[in-house]
Amino acid sequence: MKLLLATILLLPSMIFAQTLDCSLIINNTVVEKNKVEITKGEKTAIFNYEDLKVSSIMRTATKFEIEVFNPFEPSRSYAVGELKEITDDLSLVSWKREQILEVNCTLVAQ
Repeated sequence: MKLLLATILLLPSMIFAQTLDCSLIINNTVVEKNKVEITKGEKTAIFNYEDLKVSSIMRTATKFEIEVFNPFEPSRSYAVGELKEITDDLSLVSWKREQILEVNCTLVAQ
């Protein structure tokens, strides 16, 4: 019984990968969509669109980071947040005069 209780309590921290459903939106138009499996602790590419490189890292079972890298600016932008339920989303929005850039990711049901 103690083993079962310990397993139930530790199960959320033992998740090593999650699948994210992500969208890349530029000037209010979805230009890319991708489902990608993110492994805990590893940087995973989500999009390579024109000059932009978008990646994600799963820090813990529920904490994720999105990075957008533009080598020609040069700039990096980050968003960090928790994704616990499929209704949660993690977004990064960047605005310049010429462009509004948005990356949205949600969990895919397992």
